[in-house]
Amino acid sequence: MITTSYRPSEYTIHTAQSLSVRLGDTYCSRNKQPIEKMLERAASDLLVIGKERFELYTKQGEKFFFHPNTAMFRAKRFLRGEAEPLLKAAGLREGDSFLDCTLGLASDAILASLAVGKSGQVIGLEKNKLVSLLVETGLQTWETGMEQLQTAMKRIQVKHADCADYLRELPDSSVDVIYFDPMFHEPV
Repeated sequence: MITTSYRPSEYTIHTAQSLSVRLGDTYCSRNKQPIEKMLERAASDLLVIGKERFELYTKQGEKFFFHPNTAMFRAKRFLRGEAEPLLKAAGLREGDSFLDCTLGLASDAILASLAVGKSGQVIGLEKNKLVSLLVETGLQTWETGMEQLQTAMKRIQVKHADCADYLRELPDSSVDVIYFDPMFHEPV
């Protein structure tokens, strides 16, 4: 189900309604109801459209929204010329292509986009349609205060797809680096 923040603007209402049509999900007017009550009525998760960001509330009680996470300080180190372990291990260079099969919050894809530059390509796959929407929107709208990082984030192509299906359809030798970084169900 899709709704708006507690005190919605015309813009957030319009955005929520448009997304409900695009995603084939139900739009429900917030009417100042608490998230918990709305989540009880939702068939699965609840996407809340606000002025600043989109937030996903899950039936399991988790709240998810886009933020660059560790990419910010990793990017600063990379831009200062310091070694970045992922980029070193992947051997990424300007013009390379990078396929992130487990996009999540896109932290690694952001670093890869910095490394491959304007002539390279970064594609991120996310199986959960709402997470892919949140991350795609966040990559386009999050303000970092760093022009190079902002540009790198906007170059990332987010695709809602299952990586196994996507890889089956991918032509041989069409990507320089294919990357997997799955979430752990138990802390390591």
